[in-house]
Amino acid sequence: MKKLLILIVVLALLPLLPARAENQFPYLAVNATERLTVADVVSPRYSPDGSYIAFIAKGPNNTIVYSDPDGSNQRQIVFIPNPIWSLNFSPDGSKLILIVATTGKETGTVYTDVVTVGTDGKSPKFLTNSTNYNSDPMYLPDSRIAFTSQSNGVYTVWVMNQDGSSQKMWINPGLEPIMLGISPVREEVLFMGKPSGSSIYQLFLCDLSGGNVRQITNFPGGARAGTFSPDGGRIAFVGGEEGKQTIAIVDRDGANQYSLANLETSLWRPTWSPDGQFIVFPALDKEAGKYRIYSVLPDGNDLRAISPDFLPSVTSQVQWKPGDYEVIFLAQGDGGSNNLWKMQLQKIVPQPPPPQPPTPPTPTPTEEPSPVNAAFSDIAGHWAEKNIAQLKEMGIVQGFPDGTYRPNDTLKRVEFAAFLLRALGYPQVTDIAPFYQDLPSTHWGFGTVQALVLKKIIARDTNFYPEDNITRLEIVQWEVRALGLEGDTTYRSIPNLPFSDLDSLTDLEKKYVATAFELKLITGYPDGTLRPYGFATRAEATALLFRLLENLK
Repeated sequence: MKKLLILIVVLALLPLLPARAENQFPYLAVNATERLTVADVVSPRYSPDGSYIAFIAKGPNNTIVYSDPDGSNQRQIVFIPNPIWSLNFSPDGSKLILIVATTGKETGTVYTDVVTVGTDGKSPKFLTNSTNYNSDPMYLPDSRIAFTSQSNGVYTVWVMNQDGSSQKMWINPGLEPIMLGISPVREEVLFMGKPSGSSIYQLFLCDLSGGNVRQITNFPGGARAGTFSPDGGRIAFVGGEEGKQTIAIVDRDGANQYSLANLETSLWRPTWSPDGQFIVFPALDKEAGKYRIYSVLPDGNDLRAISPDFLPSVTSQVQWKPGDYEVIFLAQGDGGSNNLWKMQLQKIVPQPPPPQPPTPPTPTPTEEPSPVNAAFSDIAGHWAEKNIAQLKEMGIVQGFPDGTYRPNDTLKRVEFAAFLLRALGYPQVTDIAPFYQDLPSTHWGFGTVQALVLKKIIARDTNFYPEDNITRLEIVQWEVRALGLEGDTTYRSIPNLPFSDLDSLTDLEKKYVATAFELKLITGYPDGTLRPYGFATRAEATALLFRLLENLK
């Protein structure tokens, strides 16, 4: 199946979160995205061993379909004639648990039943009696089954053995409980309910060994759609009012409740990566008019959109492949259908920039310094001396009050933006509202960054992080756009690039690099690396600017 190109749009964090240093934190990159089905499907799940995917194919035949993880070898298994609403696997992968619709013979009322069936499609067993509205069945680690039922306004959480014998846990009917998850390490059910006297949901835990129920959140605007971390110690959830929601975390004992990603939009249920290092969730991108998938670290750092621009609006939560950085989810298809998609993710652990060699001592001049040497007091003999001096003479680069340029120091994003705007000769733009929350009109770089955003050289996101160090990859992207080119066009294909460290880049990022290489903007290091995620030095940034000007001639 043809792989689709990926665009990762980096979203910055909000002021309530810790300040982020560029590339300081691990983050998720998307290696590949593909659509696995064109059929209308619901409730996709990986098998416990990750060897295949199960999903419900909507239609008159009420079928459950298995496929290989790449979408191939799809095979239908018809279980029962009733409409199937949802499915889950038993922990050992030998059975499925389903919610199916039934209709009362006398009243015509639609009920839902809990049904188990072998993964081979044989031996279906109805565990409930078609008199309640049952929902959210899940297997406990010991293969017992927990689910919620509602009858005549009374809500019950049930724990049932696989033979149908059961133990019910009564919960205050006023809570209106909706079960959300099972602890991976304890006999606990997570559910959302309405506290006494309240009309909004909060999160509760029910101890299945004794029936004790306790409220664990008191979040302004409510809490819903929570999931346990892999170690069972924390819960990520959606908090706040509809349309102004945040992803938040609370410890299972109710302590340390805090917000992670306040996007001020509509969010869906978050899920944890198998190693617990990332939380991903769909959120409405108001500007794009569709739901996209975002990732954030559990400490609130490095919030970013990871689903590519070409992906249709996401219509389900994300399901992780067991033990792997691969996810499946639903997205809009033709005619309002929901198609199954897959993204192959990669955890990127940024590396610190390599140590820079010491600057050679400045030789004692035997004559008056040339204009080149006179530019700054600390560039004589430096490999970028000529580039720095020429750009200084052109008024493009600036140094420090002590007369130095500090060529081996790193460069801030806003500083390079100023260099770039002067190199391009564009005026600053100060008469429009700020694009970024962290770059107000009082910031010295405001007009510079605003102009580069309007020229579509810098992508518009929530924050800009002006004080973060700029990376070599970011400079490449900005300069390619400054030349009126885009990495995702057919202007440049991906040749056999001479750099040995590009495996972690997305296809789109590789195209930016390929374009820059063909235009001789970049040359790389003697060891055959590009070090795209490393911080650019002031000298390297100057050399890249000089080569940009050569291309603009």
